[in-house]
Amino acid sequence: VFGTKKAPKVLLLGNTAAKVTSCLGKPTSKKGAVWTYGKRLRVTFTAGKVVSFTILNASFRSAVGNVGVGSTTIALAKLSTAKVTKAKGSANRATFLPFSAKQRVRVQYAIAKNKVTRITVTLVKR
Repeated sequence: VFGTKKAPKVLLLGNTAAKVTSCLGKPTSKKGAVWTYGKRLRVTFTAGKVVSFTILNASFRSAVGNVGVGSTTIALAKLSTAKVTKAKGSANRATFLPFSAKQRVRVQYAIAKNKVTRITVTLVKR
């Protein structure tokens, strides 16, 4: 996540496979529409464009708040881009960010022992 509170932006979403390859290089594994980059990142495509990605380790951090895998739930609570809410019956957290007139971005934070263990970013309909 980068940008401002009023206009946050999320890298990768909506990009083509060619654009992802030019940005990240060749994936270590391709299984259908899912590309994996080692133990760092998993990218999912639909109709040739990125619709979801999962950050699997601390290799990537947000420009806003420096949040990533390994961050504490306290750091999540301090994010200024959007309100992060706790999922019912779970330690996990989620937030939504604007993307376009018809879509928004759901950011899900998997939590264990008060730390982020995985971040999944998905393009969803409004």
